[in-house]
Amino acid sequence: MEIPYTELSGDALRGVIEEFVSREGTEYGQREYTLEDKIKRVVRAVGIWRS
Repeated sequence: MEIPYTELSGDALRGVIEEFVSREGTEYGQREYTLEDKIKRVVRAVGIWRS
């Protein structure tokens, strides 16, 4: 099932992004990043965000 991100609430979209960045294999190199930093990087890369 595909659901456009525009159809998700802000909370649901954040939850999807949190799930993505917290999965194994999504490390960002030798530097440690906080969950919030990882979320911001994904949001910038994809070019999305709503309240």
